[in-house]
Amino acid sequence: MLSVLFSSLTIVAASSEDSVAVRLCQEAENAYTGANGAFLNKEKALELYIQAAERNYIPAIHKVAGFYYRGEVVDKNLKERLVWLTKAAEMGDADAQNKVGVCYHDGNGTIQNSEKAVYWYVKAANQGNTHAMNNLRILYSNQDNIEESLKWTRMGAENGQIECQYELGNAYNDGEGLKEDKDQAAYWFKMAADNGHKNACNKLAVIYHNKKDYAQTMYYLNKAVELGDDYAFFNLGYMYDNGHGTKKDYAKAEAYYQEALKYDNGNTNSARYRLGVMYYEGRDGVKKDKKKGEALLKEASKNGNENAKKYLDEHKVKWTISINGENVLHNYYC
Repeated sequence: MLSVLFSSLTIVAASSEDSVAVRLCQEAENAYTGANGAFLNKEKALELYIQAAERNYIPAIHKVAGFYYRGEVVDKNLKERLVWLTKAAEMGDADAQNKVGVCYHDGNGTIQNSEKAVYWYVKAANQGNTHAMNNLRILYSNQDNIEESLKWTRMGAENGQIECQYELGNAYNDGEGLKEDKDQAAYWFKMAADNGHKNACNKLAVIYHNKKDYAQTMYYLNKAVELGDDYAFFNLGYMYDNGHGTKKDYAKAEAYYQEALKYDNGNTNSARYRLGVMYYEGRDGVKKDKKKGEALLKEASKNGNENAKKYLDEHKVKWTISINGENVLHNYYC
């Protein structure tokens, strides 16, 4: 998803103040919210914002564009919104330049045009707009232009854009376009994680786990879970299951594995396998239930978990995989 920083309804003071425009905007704000004894009148608010916008007052231009974007008071009209945003962009406003770039990138109110999108993104990025830097990362990545994508990824990361920090971490972690470097990956994941990026928290935790720094692993996994990263539930369950960085707690491991089953990702099948073993054998705090365990192990086997297949074979549990009613794979005990 492209980064767009939408204007709120809070008035922003002009750098080179136009006192008339500022007054018009304040009156518009009062009419929009019914504040300061004004009657609530959004039609009047738009009228006043347009008067201020026609005086080339950039905050007012964003307000008017917002009305057309939301379809508030007027019919939703992305073409008219683009007209107003372009006015602010041509005056040098970086926020508007980025938004105009998004319009051309996505074809909102105009024909999709990547070249024009780049033109406006670059103008915004050169003024320090990190949303535009991230959008250039996305645009060039979609075009498989790794060199340009990484250039803007790094620029965004160095300027504090958390998606760029995360993606730069991924590039170092996976060796995509850059030489694999786990230390650099950890550095950028940490920058993003400490700014609240849930996926970065989980990936940073994995790096710490591989270094056997279990205290940091637990810290960032807990943070990832709090933020809702769907991979982190299994990983935190694994920590409690094995007593890494914490006392073994099978009840907590079970709870996190169960949560992991709610998501369809690369850890889901591993959660089935580990829960299956827990139920099949029983654990402290986890009631033994061989039937439930077998069902999970068979499901894990069906979905390609080799450990589950091996476990079922070793315990002589019958299993088979059928497609359209025909048995296509089974163990020797069927």
